[in-house]
Amino acid sequence: MSTSGDQEPIARLTGISIDVHDLEIERAFWQAALGTAISDESDKWVLFDPQPGCAGLSLQKVPEWKVKKNRAHPDLKLAGYENGVRRLEELGARRVREVIGANNLRWHIMLDPDGNEFCAIE
Repeated sequence: MSTSGDQEPIARLTGISIDVHDLEIERAFWQAALGTAISDESDKWVLFDPQPGCAGLSLQKVPEWKVKKNRAHPDLKLAGYENGVRRLEELGARRVREVIGANNLRWHIMLDPDGNEFCAIE
């Protein structure tokens, strides 16, 4: 696999989609967490306006509840770490555990109201 900086990209990441069971609760949680407007929606999905310089997020309603760990998850860089984690919990998120990585960077592995993992980063 080539890693040359001269190579033209094949694609551009425009968004991340999360499968959710309870679309109404998830719409409210993610809209409050990201502070963005909804650009389009139906009874089966919601598409949020992307934040400046970021890929967008969409939610897709599925009939089943989540039963295993997500293979991919969003990372949220918090404006204020402790306050941000607390505010996410007030919106319905749950802390799983805190991780301390390289250079003492901290983040919480969290679950949204539907049980999908995401990281809240210092």
